[in-house]
Amino acid sequence: MAISSTLTPGVNKNILLFNLSTLKILFKIKILKYNININMDIFINKKDLIHPETINFTELVKNTNTIIKLGDEYQSKMIDILNNEFTDKESQWYIANLYIYMNYHPTNEYPINLENVYKMIGFANKGNAMKTIKRNFIKDEDYKIFFFQMEKNKSEETRGRKEETIMLNIDTFKNLCMISKTECGKEIRKYYVKLENIYNKLIKEELDNQKKMIEEKDKLIQDLENKPDTEGFSSREGGEIYVAIDLTKKGHTKIGMIGMSTNLDMRLSQLNVGSSTQSLQLYMHFKTFDKILAERLIHQSLHPFRIKNRKEWFYFKNNLELAYAINAIKQILAFIEQYNIQDSTQFQDILKNINMDEELPKQKTLDELQKETEQKTKDHNNKIKKINQNVGQQGCHRTGNFKGVGFVTEKQQWLAQIQYNYNNVFLGYYTDEIDGAKAYNDYAAYLNQTENTNFALNDIPGYKTVPRNIPELNKQAIQEKKTSKFFGVSYDSKRKIYVAGIRLTGKTYNLGNNLSEIECAKLYNQQALFFNNKFNTIYKLNDIPDYVTIPKDVYSELSSKKIKTSKYNGVSLTKDNKWACSYMMNRKKHHIGTFDTELEACKAYNDTVSKLNENGCNYKINKI
Repeated sequence: MAISSTLTPGVNKNILLFNLSTLKILFKIKILKYNININMDIFINKKDLIHPETINFTELVKNTNTIIKLGDEYQSKMIDILNNEFTDKESQWYIANLYIYMNYHPTNEYPINLENVYKMIGFANKGNAMKTIKRNFIKDEDYKIFFFQMEKNKSEETRGRKEETIMLNIDTFKNLCMISKTECGKEIRKYYVKLENIYNKLIKEELDNQKKMIEEKDKLIQDLENKPDTEGFSSREGGEIYVAIDLTKKGHTKIGMIGMSTNLDMRLSQLNVGSSTQSLQLYMHFKTFDKILAERLIHQSLHPFRIKNRKEWFYFKNNLELAYAINAIKQILAFIEQYNIQDSTQFQDILKNINMDEELPKQKTLDELQKETEQKTKDHNNKIKKINQNVGQQGCHRTGNFKGVGFVTEKQQWLAQIQYNYNNVFLGYYTDEIDGAKAYNDYAAYLNQTENTNFALNDIPGYKTVPRNIPELNKQAIQEKKTSKFFGVSYDSKRKIYVAGIRLTGKTYNLGNNLSEIECAKLYNQQALFFNNKFNTIYKLNDIPDYVTIPKDVYSELSSKKIKTSKYNGVSLTKDNKWACSYMMNRKKHHIGTFDTELEACKAYNDTVSKLNENGCNYKINKI
């Protein structure tokens, strides 16, 4: 029921009069999309006259439901945080502030009646509150004063004065709460600081989430850029696998055709057109998502029954063998069905059930690879020792297991030679007995081919003899480079410099170069003695006057100096005085980039190998 009222001149006369149920309906419509759980009955001033321009904030705070809940569509993380971190009183404040924010402009409307809130803020009386307002706020901008002449006022009570009503806008009310030197004001200030921290926390989490999404997007873009063109899941072509029987074959014998098609009737018509008897009849057919894959697997599985030079024709001598073929087809189709992946979304769901640690072999570390190499070297040396122990000695040579090969004690190497025209033809010294046997075989084959001799060859598994004139090749090699009297030293005629090297397990290791032949001999001695101590090899050292050989891994130090000219792993200085960074993978060097400063190259290296380490690698990260 609406009750009329009269306002003093100067106040908007177009006052709308609502009864309680009407206002409840209008407010419910306004906040319906937010689905905020607020009890309407307890914050609307239950008087006969309701002014929609004003609200009793004290009652709103006191009676507001303290559980903030949005509908499923608008549920957010912020609401969860507010429910968890706010006290009941703080939640009431938040709901009340949310309500007035939704319904009133913060500065242009004046819905807060000082009469209703000054005690809640903590003022002893309205006069004290008014003093604070006058000191800190501007009349008619931050607050307004209205004078109402109420019908029921008795002139003797008011003595002819009009009732003064102070109305505050939303921002003024909030500022008044915060500047008030009362316990309530102190609590309100804490509330706003807490609310600010919550908002900052949410913003930070949102920024972090956006940063993560951008990184994931960049990674996806990079993966797509590096991804080669693939066939894709949509490339598979569905169809049917059919079994057709030739009716001209009587009795139990079955000659059938197994193939694929997307149109069986047309396919059989085409086959019968090419047959003079038109005797092919469809026996069975099966649907499949990939007809090409299915046909290939079926044909390979039934390959023993395939008629030679007939791609799709198979022979089954009785119904039992035919039943076996049908069963094989069913099992193959059931097997490939697990790979019926329609798109990348379905593929990603399948990947969730894949355990990489179980499916992929564990990658070997550098230490494990080094230990394997050392073990192979030891096994090879032990094999040589065992061979040498099982053969006798003749003069200064130990005979080996192969014709034309003997071990020379002085040089600690295998000598290959062949007796031809009553002369011993020198074929060279070799670290490995088998290499000497190969040289003997090649030259013996050369003589058999050119001189019509009949030398017997060594039986060397896995080696194909190549006829070569080895003595002539040795002469050419000597002419091309100057020989040295020291083990492991040779002369590079092009660069006019001596080169030191050593051969281990079939591989030659470069130990450096020098203008002095003796300095190269020293490098060889150091590396040879290092191998003798570590791998139990028996390299003979050069006799160098006034020099005591100290074991040293010359090759490793030389390699380290070549690769690492920086204090950071993976960083080196180029000839152009630029800093380059790279990493090794599968014995291949992968270049990352070139930079002006060493630190920039180090950071680029760290970023790259960090991503590789996430995929199971074990690169060392530089400390900056």
